[in-house]
Amino acid sequence: MPKLLAIAPADGWAFVEDRDGVHLVRPPYRRANMVTVSRPVVEKAVTHYAFEARCEKFDTWDALVDLLRAEIVRAHVALGTPVPEPGVGALVLPHLPPDIIAQYLDRIENELLPNGEFAAAMNLAQDLLLVHAVIDNDDLRGRARELLLQSRALNHRRAELRQQLVHEVEAADLAQSFPLSAHRYGSSEVAQLSEAISRRGQVFAIR
Repeated sequence: MPKLLAIAPADGWAFVEDRDGVHLVRPPYRRANMVTVSRPVVEKAVTHYAFEARCEKFDTWDALVDLLRAEIVRAHVALGTPVPEPGVGALVLPHLPPDIIAQYLDRIENELLPNGEFAAAMNLAQDLLLVHAVIDNDDLRGRARELLLQSRALNHRRAELRQQLVHEVEAADLAQSFPLSAHRYGSSEVAQLSEAISRRGQVFAIR
């Protein structure tokens, strides 16, 4: 019976506990992609990497995966009115008056960004900057540009944090697989060596 411990809804990443231990699971949710981790990794994900703490049990893994996929959809649906998909917004937004466009900007600032919908905020701001009503209005244009830069920076930062978490999880996994080497050289050094071997495709001649 799997138990959901923490989740990053927009990415579909989650920490799950079952009888074999605690695991990090990611789309496309195959067992081969799971990485076994320790409890402190989960705690750090919640405190440092914006994961939401959960405590939900499921009868089957399929039920858990269905929930994770539903969470991805929920996280990428804009609050209230759906956020236009990239490209579609360019067809819809030009027909909106400036006061409605201002409401879209309010939504980016007050809903999408605080809720971590950085990619959706970035896409919407990009579409708005292509609209003539925004191009011709200094206030709207300046605000849309500022929100685009802000959402882009936040989205990039989250990607960096997710990658950092991946490295930490992989280092912890290698430490479990090669405890003597990890104890002698450190988990990060073993992880770097493993990455170099994987990149070169050979064990010898690593300098």
